[in-house]
Amino acid sequence: LAVVRRPVLAPPFLASSPEVLSSRVLVLPSIADPGNLGTLLRSALAFGFGSVYIGSQTCDPFNRKALRASMGAALIVRLCAAVPEDLSVFTASGGVVYAASMESGALVSDKIPSTAPCALVLGNEHDGIPDEWRRMCTSAVIIPVDEDVDSLNVAIAGSILMWQLSRPVPL
Repeated sequence: LAVVRRPVLAPPFLASSPEVLSSRVLVLPSIADPGNLGTLLRSALAFGFGSVYIGSQTCDPFNRKALRASMGAALIVRLCAAVPEDLSVFTASGGVVYAASMESGALVSDKIPSTAPCALVLGNEHDGIPDEWRRMCTSAVIIPVDEDVDSLNVAIAGSILMWQLSRPVPL
């Protein structure tokens, strides 16, 4: 048993912040399942997404199940309380805000360039990306899957996309 002080979520990057120019940020406006959240935090750490923006509808990143699934990543990555308008810093810095979405016209994930600054927005397991967050995105990206598969779990899809965005050159 351990008694620790609960970490406080950091503020999002400011447009004038030098970290913005080289940053990759994972954006989670409404992840409901703590296991998925923890897995995404672990993948963010693994693939160089040093900050994670947490929306008000996302479950607690310090929930026991989220901490366990993150394998400690929740205590290492920079967790920020965020609102949709916080994404404008990436477009103002010449970056891209990708929405993981199954919409027509979305970029195929293995063709997206690895650029920084960039943000990757992932939606809720059931309802997708909330409209107010989706409006802040500059591009949509989709992972091609077999026609017999409806969709991927958000933690799996997010991990694949973070890996692809961390690659120096698209495959």
